[in-house]
Amino acid sequence: MQDQPIRGVESLDRCFVDAETDGIVIGLLFGESWPWSVEELAREFNNRQRAEESVRRLAESGLAHRFGDFVFPTRAARRAVEIDLGAA
Repeated sequence: MQDQPIRGVESLDRCFVDAETDGIVIGLLFGESWPWSVEELAREFNNRQRAEESVRRLAESGLAHRFGDFVFPTRAARRAVEIDLGAA
């Protein structure tokens, strides 16, 4: 019984990794060097799929614009950073 994995732990771990990746991408988008291309983000993670998925999630949630291969933060993302929305 104890050798069986707990259900949902893998997906929970994946959620934390995805959230951390998205936070890193947002941080990079607000850095001094922008705009960022998806290729540049992929090099930061050494993983193109991880960068692509993060950009997709951020775009779908209204926090990033994608124009071709370039990624920009949205006004909503800028405002969230201004008011430190993610702070606990």
